[in-house]
Amino acid sequence: MKNQTYQNIETIVVDYESDDATPEIARKFGCRLIEVSRRGVGYATHVGFEAASGEIVIRTDADAIFPPDLISNVVRKIGDSDVYHVSHQYYDGSFVINLMAYLYDKYWRKPWETTGHFIAVKRELYRKVQFNPEMILDDDWEFGQRAKNSNAKISFDLENFVLVSSRRIIKTGLLRYILGFRKR
Repeated sequence: MKNQTYQNIETIVVDYESDDATPEIARKFGCRLIEVSRRGVGYATHVGFEAASGEIVIRTDADAIFPPDLISNVVRKIGDSDVYHVSHQYYDGSFVINLMAYLYDKYWRKPWETTGHFIAVKRELYRKVQFNPEMILDDDWEFGQRAKNSNAKISFDLENFVLVSSRRIIKTGLLRYILGFRKR
């Protein structure tokens, strides 16, 4: 986040009893740290969105790396969209894994199939369609489906992307991952 060309950024880290240096790292980089004792990414996302003050709120994963112009590009391009999300590439993935991700994003992904790598949401929509705090997993997909059902305008941007880890694909195996048997 420190390398973003867009400067008006409020960074909130919601931490559920991590056993690593997450709280210290968040504080070191000037992030607002919210520690919670309730498990679940849906709950953490809900807490973060409720605490955020911006009109555009972004949900991302801890392992996502943003190119320097990403937030500037999204703020410029979000326009009249309620939800805006971007594609992804695996920084530790093989050519085959990255090609598969690109082909999926380009030809099969539906706009409402949001992923936790990066989802920008306008606060006005979030007041109507919140992330489900009861979701332990897949809050990102579930949110996209509910946003679609509320007739939100959802945009998917194939040109802008975040870099993420392929650890789940490697752990699960490419074929099993594609078929939906994901190890968490």
